[in-house]
Parts: sequence; C-alpha cells; structure tokens
Amino acid sequence: MTQPIYDNHVDAEKALRAILSQDPKRLFALRDLSLILLKTGRYEEAVRLLRKTLNQQPNAPPVLTMLAAALHALGHYKEALDRAARAIALDAKLAEAHAVSARVLADLGRYDEALSAQARAIELAPDWPHYYYVWGQITRWTADDPRLAALATLVRRLGSASPDESAHVHYAIAKAHSDCGDIERSFNHQLEGAAAWRKRLKYAESTTLLEMEELCRAIDPAWMKQHEGAGDPTRQPVFIVGMPRSGTTLLEQILASHPEVRALGESRSLDEAIVRLCGSSISGPTLARKVARWTSQDLRRLSAAYLEASRHEASTPKSRIVDKAPGNYLYAGLIHAALPNARIIHACRDPLDTCLSIFSILFANDMQPYSYDLGELGRYYRAYEAMMAHWRNVLPPGVMIDVRYEDVVDDLEGQARRIVAHCGLEWDEACLSFHKNDRPVRTPSHAQVRQPIYRSSVGRPRPPRELLQPLLDALGVD
Repeated sequence: MTQPIYDNHVDAEKALRAILSQDPKRLFALRDLSLILLKTGRYEEAVRLLRKTLNQQPNAPPVLTMLAAALHALGHYKEALDRAARAIALDAKLAEAHAVSARVLADLGRYDEALSAQARAIELAPDWPHYYYVWGQITRWTADDPRLAALATLVRRLGSASPDESAHVHYAIAKAHSDCGDIERSFNHQLEGAAAWRKRLKYAESTTLLEMEELCRAIDPAWMKQHEGAGDPTRQPVFIVGMPRSGTTLLEQILASHPEVRALGESRSLDEAIVRLCGSSISGPTLARKVARWTSQDLRRLSAAYLEASRHEASTPKSRIVDKAPGNYLYAGLIHAALPNARIIHACRDPLDTCLSIFSILFANDMQPYSYDLGELGRYYRAYEAMMAHWRNVLPPGVMIDVRYEDVVDDLEGQARRIVAHCGLEWDEACLSFHKNDRPVRTPSHAQVRQPIYRSSVGRPRPPRELLQPLLDALGVD
C-alpha cells in the first residue's frame, strides 16, 4: 500500500514492449526498457533483459553498469562488483560504474574502498547531485571537505534544476550541515528537498489511510477465530516489522549474529506471495475484499508460496529465517493466519525521532511516498500506530512482541535475550557482538549497525519548533 505510482513511465514502457514484440533484439528498446525496470524496482526482470542485451553487446559499459545495479539490488554482490569492474575496465571515465561499485562496497562494509569509488564518481561527474547525497550516506561530512564547495555551487544553480536534482542537492547539503552541527539550516534544506521530491509523487493520502482501516476491519477477531490453525505449522519464519528508521535493521543484525539464524534482509517474499494469491494488486481495498472471502485453503496457498520464496532466498538451512521488511506490519494478521507458529517482532521508537529520521532520507524507488510532507508523515504515523494497536488486540499472546529502540540502547543484553527467547532459540553471546557481523546490509542504516550501541540517535537534535509544527500537530505531540 506504500508502493509508488509511475505514471511517467507507463506510456514509455508500453511503447518499448510493442517495439520488442515486433523485434525482440532491438537494442535501444532493450536498454531503455531495462532502465525503466530498474527505476521501478523490477530488478529480476531487468536482470533477464540486460543479460539478453549483453548477448548482443557484451562489451557495452552502460549495460554492464545497469546489470551491476540490478544485481546489487537483488543482493548478488560478487557478480555486481565483477560487472561494475568490467564496465570500468572498458570505460574508466564512466562515473556511474564507480558509483554502483561504491554502493555495493558500502553494503559490504568496505567503507574505505566505497569512499574511494564514490570520490571518483564525483570527480568524473561533479554536477551530478545524487553522488553527493550518496557520499553523505557512506560517511560523515567534515567542514574541510573540498566537495562542499562544489555542492554549494550546485545549490546556487538550483533555479535550472529538475525536481529530482533539486531534491538530491538539498538532501545532500542538509546531511552536510547536520554532520557539522547546524541543525536549523540542515532542516530548512530538508524541507526544500522534500517539497521538490513530493512534486514527483502521486500519493493519495485519504485513500492510503482508508486502505489501512479497511484491512483492519476485514481481519477482525472473528476472522482470526474462523481461520485459527489453518496455516502451515512451521516454526521457521521470524518477521521484523515497524516503521522505517525504527531500529528494524539493528534487531535484524542482533538476530543474524546467532548461529541458528539466517537473515533475508528486506525480502519481498511476502508481497510476492500475496500478489500471487490475489492475482494482481495488493492495495488495501482489493486485499481487504479478497481476504474477507479467503478460505483455509487460500491461507495454505499463501503460506506455501511464501515458504517457497523465502527458503529459496535462504542459501543455507537454519532453524530460524528472519524476514526484515518493515512494511510487513500491514499484514501481521495475515502472517499469523498463514503461519501460526511464526514470530513477529515489532520495532518501535520515539515517534518524533522516528519521523525526523524518516524525513531525512530519500527512499529508493520512491518508496514511503507519505514521508516528504510533515503533515502527511505525521498522519501516516498515527494510522500505523492505530494498526499496530489493532494487531495487538487480535493476535494471540506470545505471537508478537514490541521492542523499543531506546530499551535496546539502555539494556542491550536484556533486550537481546528477550528477542532470542521470543524466537525459541538458546542464548548465544554472539548476539551482543552484532557490530562485528560482516553480512551485507542494504539499508540506510548499514553504517550504524556496524558500530557498537550508541545513544546519539535517542532524542536526536530538534530543529526549531516552528519548523516542526505541521508534524507536531499531525502526531498530536506537544
């Protein structure tokens, strides 16, 4: 229900597919359609199309770079690095190939190499705002960073920038000001960048909030009772859910450090299983209407589709598989009905800290479209809170626990033991050394979870109240 709508790509995609239906080897159509698939998050299809393109053009650096980006999004890190390296070997001045390498290396925790690659991308394309934004996601800006001068020049040129470029410039310089301690100036740039990004999105707030309400009405206590025991009895899945930036990656990293756990990252297995069962859209009204009519057989089909996908993603068998897709909080009732012995961990954090952290991020593929207007963000957060209250009411005791980020910071061992016990696992001391886990992490929190617990994200610095007022009003927070 938080998926973006890409009206500007729809006509282009139709035209390109029409061309390819007549001539499947038309190179420009293959390349352009692959780019649309990348921008709209359809990475597996993009990989198939790009491999087909490379069969005709094996030494095309832009195609190799796009393939590296798609492979990175799917978590195929080694091949992604290999493809980007091949592109650079063929064209060392292709900035995007260096930038893709930087993103992969950052996810792998190889920050020195990532910074070197990103610096090269900026050097080759100093007018491309996105590269400065990514620089700030990999490391902290310092006041003496020579790139700040180039970034300031881009700010002065914003009159001729597109909304996309404007947003990236503002978010990049906002991060720089924040890192250097100027919170008010940083937040003003965030407001400007968010307003530019919001113009690109079609987000129907009233429809989205109504969809959440309708799903809760459909999955009520009577529905849960009707389908009790219908799903697959496996105890393998653990779902970590919550709002973005609420600590979900930290909880995943703690669990992933346990020897009996395999973490899937931000898996789309549940979304894909629901789509397969519904046949098309999983938007609220469609899903709510269909769910109301589901039988026990439908739920078994859902669990079978999910388990097939998730076990395929888990390269090695483990006693627990952790699925950390924060947005799965929308489906907590469905999760329990389809997988009654699965466990759900709800990550939560101070509402204002959560919302401010969300507001500081440009999400990939235009996900979280509610997050670029303070009023919309606050109202969505309230709807999320209402939904979680509903799930607490309809789920049986012991299925879901709430884990507060602040409690983890104050008592890491106590909360880690609680999480591990909730998953039915024996305690393992490795969970306290989560920051030493070298698994890839593909979220904006990749750097934070590779550090020991720190307190600076609790009660994060606030901009002046007058700038925050729309968010405070929407949250009902004084």
